[in-house]
Amino acid sequence: MKLYEIKYFLDEAIHSPVFDYIRHLVTVEEQLSVKQSWENGYHLCLFGYLEEQRCAHITHQLEQIQKVHPSPIYDIEEFKQRYLKVAKLTQAESGLDTIFQNDVQVLEKNDFYSFENSEQLHLYLLIHHTFDKHFAQNYFIENQILDIIIQLYPFVQALPETMLHKESGLQSNGYASHLSHYVGLINSLKEHDRDKVRARFDAQIQEDLPLFEAQLNKDNPGLLKDLMNIYEVVGAYVDEGFINFFSPKNYETDIVPYLHLYNERHSMVFKNQETREKLLLDHVSCTNKWILNVLYEKLVLLKIKPIEKFYMNYFYSSLKYDQAALEVR
Repeated sequence: MKLYEIKYFLDEAIHSPVFDYIRHLVTVEEQLSVKQSWENGYHLCLFGYLEEQRCAHITHQLEQIQKVHPSPIYDIEEFKQRYLKVAKLTQAESGLDTIFQNDVQVLEKNDFYSFENSEQLHLYLLIHHTFDKHFAQNYFIENQILDIIIQLYPFVQALPETMLHKESGLQSNGYASHLSHYVGLINSLKEHDRDKVRARFDAQIQEDLPLFEAQLNKDNPGLLKDLMNIYEVVGAYVDEGFINFFSPKNYETDIVPYLHLYNERHSMVFKNQETREKLLLDHVSCTNKWILNVLYEKLVLLKIKPIEKFYMNYFYSSLKYDQAALEVR
């Protein structure tokens, strides 16, 4: 089998019959997953290990769907302007050089998706497949972030808690990464925008907490079991030297040059060798980083707005930490 990407280019504003086909595919194909991207034109990307003949069959099916149900042609310059800021932030400006529409493309991937080893690629695919198993039926339709919060909470709560470094207050638990991401957002905003975000989140959590508490016993035990299995896999890979907290990035070349852009809390932890080494091989922190990175990709498929991702971070953080911990640093 080979690692393939099959990209289906369409107008992001439409509802397409291809959605039903892709939902089915990622449910029955254990090796196949899906994400979406704006690079070179809005598209859905099926990826994973497939036999060459199976890949050809899926590609043909997608081409037939596109032939019968072509997507409306959108304005390319308008599209480029809409994604220009994202392209600059992610240093992917080349993704706007050529825009494809109503096209199906197949790529054979030979670069481990820029991961350092096959174990990291296996972990990435495993997490994608896990979320597909539990969420695929809800892809491409409107979902509520509170439903995701409720389903993931048992995992957040189940991860062990450890004080990694008492002097700096560096903790390891299921909530710490959410706090880190929320504080990262707040630090990136101007004061006026911070106040607006806080007010919005405060109002929303007052409505959501009673609903959250009423549904705590309606969680997804299968999802908890699968995510805890990922935690075990991450721990083994950390112990065997396949991954660390910064993987697949390199601390010296990918982190150090940008430390001046980090908030005070992150900068302090990363610059200090003792705290950095504590974090580097911590099983919980590594697990959260890998799982959340993939979850954020899946939230896009679930039509969760970007700001709601940070609301999820805020919600979990509020369950664990006092208000002072949620302030700008």
